[in-house]
Amino acid sequence: MRQRAGSNATAQCLRRRKRSRPATVPADTLEAVKQRAAEEVERRKEQLVALSHAIHENPELSWEEHAAAALVADALR
Repeated sequence: MRQRAGSNATAQCLRRRKRSRPATVPADTLEAVKQRAAEEVERRKEQLVALSHAIHENPELSWEEHAAAALVADALR
């Protein structure tokens, strides 16, 4: 049976993943990050809602979301 191209690389990646440990963060640090994220979302709420409406008003086919990607990129700048 012939192997698919890249299957060896995939197997190596999976072996490495099993050996690695998940990143851990102290709970207080994680809570601080969550709090900052929530504050930033609240601060930008109007901008985020407008972005959501703009994307919704201009539907695009799956995997061809060029206008939506441009809107999001502009919002992140």
